[in-house]
Amino acid sequence: MRTSDYTMMADLPGSGRVLLVHGYSGAVDVVASEVAAFLREAADGCAHAPEDILPQTAAQLRQRGYLTDKTPEEERDLMCRIADAIHRRDRRYTTFHLIPTYDCQLRCPYCIQAGRDGRDAERGETHMDEATVDAAFRAIEKLQPEDQQRAPITLYGGEPLMPRNLEIVEYMVQRSTEAGYALHATTNGVGLAHYRHLLGAGKIEEIQITLDGPQPIHDQRRIGPDGRGTFAAISDNIALALQAGVDVSLRTNVDRSNLSLIPELARFYREQGWAAHENFHPYCHVVYAPSTARQTLSPVEMMQGLQRLQASHPELSCLRTDFGLRRTVFGLLRQTGLPRLQPSFCGANRAMYLFDPSGDVYACWEAVRTPEGKLGRYVPDLELDDEAVERWRARTVANIPQCRKCPYALLCGGGCAQRAFWETGDLYEPHCADFPELFQRVAPLAYVEWLDRNSDKSAQQLSSTAAA
Repeated sequence: MRTSDYTMMADLPGSGRVLLVHGYSGAVDVVASEVAAFLREAADGCAHAPEDILPQTAAQLRQRGYLTDKTPEEERDLMCRIADAIHRRDRRYTTFHLIPTYDCQLRCPYCIQAGRDGRDAERGETHMDEATVDAAFRAIEKLQPEDQQRAPITLYGGEPLMPRNLEIVEYMVQRSTEAGYALHATTNGVGLAHYRHLLGAGKIEEIQITLDGPQPIHDQRRIGPDGRGTFAAISDNIALALQAGVDVSLRTNVDRSNLSLIPELARFYREQGWAAHENFHPYCHVVYAPSTARQTLSPVEMMQGLQRLQASHPELSCLRTDFGLRRTVFGLLRQTGLPRLQPSFCGANRAMYLFDPSGDVYACWEAVRTPEGKLGRYVPDLELDDEAVERWRARTVANIPQCRKCPYALLCGGGCAQRAFWETGDLYEPHCADFPELFQRVAPLAYVEWLDRNSDKSAQQLSSTAAA
């Protein structure tokens, strides 16, 4: 009997207890510190249950997966089988993106597409027309499983909601409604006022917009036509979208140059009345841009910085900074059936398709206009490269050697494939991005928040003594 290689532990601050998460059973439990100490000793397979560990506690630890008779090799095989089973299920959840144009009226210094403009200059900038949209919807009908609920189609770019795209986006809304799809959009928000009649239920129901700080810093980073600032226009359009009943995910790209200014931005949200709006979802994310590496922060550095600021700026509590890990922990706490784990990182490794204005199909929003991201064409008809599709869709932690033995594998999904490719030249390398340390910081906070929201529930409590 030894501690499973997939047992993760995180201290619950100020409680004398430890949060346990099991990497392939999906179990989440809270134990006294002496139980956690016992598990650490048993990691080498040589510990015996001390007198203050109740027999029933040891039995529960075994039943939940934290203690095991399996060899490390047997555990890895089991983890891979579980990963494969979940991935087969997840590959049925198909999602689609339409890219009306790669053009954009902003010139943001960290844009991942900024270095790809040469290809468009060679072939001429293209925009979707009705024939291209029709071809995309023919492809979508072929790719959409009949027995699966239809996920929203997302408009992406470039900038999909530029004023000159209005007519073709109106046509996309019409086609989406006819086919039974809702629409979302990832937009810079500058031209959103031109689309006010397309916002709301049954049309464009959700948008992601970016504000990168208070007006002076935002206007240096989200640079509009002729070098003009965009903060005022975007702020007005956020208010317009909220009034139309649209869900607004408001992103702030954080690096060393704007981290200290985030409290001021959070105060602005409160002053505008947005923070109290049920459709308003602000969050922070690190900038990932090799061209601006001097200013970039790791996810853990960003969280540390924001936590320090929150001590004197409680208004920061309205911002989400957990990189999805909080939702993962919530999912494990309320799970039924197969554990809510993720053997792959995102839709690019499951069943996501992006249709671009030149007729190409891509797997990943960060890999559009790259040779490694291309899956095939959809104009005039859908023709996919099966080898390219499988190269993206088969990327799971079961197929990344370093991930097979990692306890965090089924929480992080192996990290971003495209960023792994940028850094190593291989999609099948992991991109860990400080995930173990991120887990130590986020998982306890997520558990405490879950308890606050579900006061009548708790994770399994494993007692360490008769008194306990």
